[in-house]
Amino acid sequence: MLGCVTPNLPLRRDLRLRFRSLRRQLDEPERAEADRRIVAEVLALPVVQRAARLGLFQAFDGEPDLASVATWALAQGRTVAYPRHTPGAPLAFVEAERWGGGAGGAPQPEGRPVALERGDVVLVSGAAFDSDGYRLGLGGGHYDRTLATCKALAVGIAYACQRIERLERAPWDQPVEFLVTEAGVQSFQGRASVSSWS
Repeated sequence: MLGCVTPNLPLRRDLRLRFRSLRRQLDEPERAEADRRIVAEVLALPVVQRAARLGLFQAFDGEPDLASVATWALAQGRTVAYPRHTPGAPLAFVEAERWGGGAGGAPQPEGRPVALERGDVVLVSGAAFDSDGYRLGLGGGHYDRTLATCKALAVGIAYACQRIERLERAPWDQPVEFLVTEAGVQSFQGRASVSSWS
């Protein structure tokens, strides 16, 4: 519930497991087509076209693959940065010079720090996103801490099967400003949809 001080942690855990399982169940042809559509939608966003710096994520645990977004951005002379996790802290974005293993096997980049500023875009993964742009992450709170102070515009990235009507919210939860799936783009906070959902 909005304003709930003590969120229902077992419910969040169960939802997290359910939606992570749903995205892993996509077969390879379906996943490849969905990734292609997601990348096309991301690259068509005016905010992405204008951004000097993009914060991306390396696909893990069935997340959409944004490698083609990185390829496009680098070819355009843009800076591409990836999140580096530190327990209990906001994400630090770096230009990935090499990769190591992080918590739970997630890829962990090492490289030169990048400050994402107003006008930049950060693409945000999640286990689920609701109809108001709130997300359910993996439980570490990294993106919520980051989005609370980050000046870059946050764009959620997910498969359509990861949408839910409403998520229980805690005071620290931070919404994204757009959500991109293979079904289209939705804008939140009073802005109209960029394209319709299927």
